[in-house]
Amino acid sequence: MLRKVPGSRTRSKSVPYTKGDECLEHLCAPEVRGYGRAQLGAVRHSRAHWMLSWKLGRPLLPGMIACHTCDNPSCIRPEHLYEGTPKTNATDRVKRGRQGKGETHGSVLHPESIVRGSKHPKATLTEEGVEDLLFKHFVEGRSGASLAREYKISSPQVSLILNNKAWTHVPRPPLQHKTPSER
Repeated sequence: MLRKVPGSRTRSKSVPYTKGDECLEHLCAPEVRGYGRAQLGAVRHSRAHWMLSWKLGRPLLPGMIACHTCDNPSCIRPEHLYEGTPKTNATDRVKRGRQGKGETHGSVLHPESIVRGSKHPKATLTEEGVEDLLFKHFVEGRSGASLAREYKISSPQVSLILNNKAWTHVPRPPLQHKTPSER
């Protein structure tokens, strides 16, 4: 069973604490992934980060983060926290089977969160432009290099589009193969 710790009481240096193995969860407003946030001066830290610093009696070393042994992002029990690098945390996540892949990957669970096509802030093309580019290549037989010059994008980017590795959400024109004499 999880023990809930009211957020207002975790702000003090004397955190209410009980012995045992159960997770201690804070009740402060969590961010999207379930980690609570605390404002310490001008820097925002997770509560787990703050609790681990308290456990160690020092700030976390540069480049280090608070990792959980219990796989509960809102847990602040010091015994469930250890100091590690982001790489250590990622390796631990894979070992515990918590790495999203296949049907559990975030892009499958929340496809609306992926910024695609012209909605991406760095996009230079639009969906209509990609459809036009694909038509010019597959139907009219234009080369990738000439399309790159026309659309002011790189040849590798044109290649990714033509090979369905980029802009995959844009429908491809039906292939109408033309013989060299028809071109």
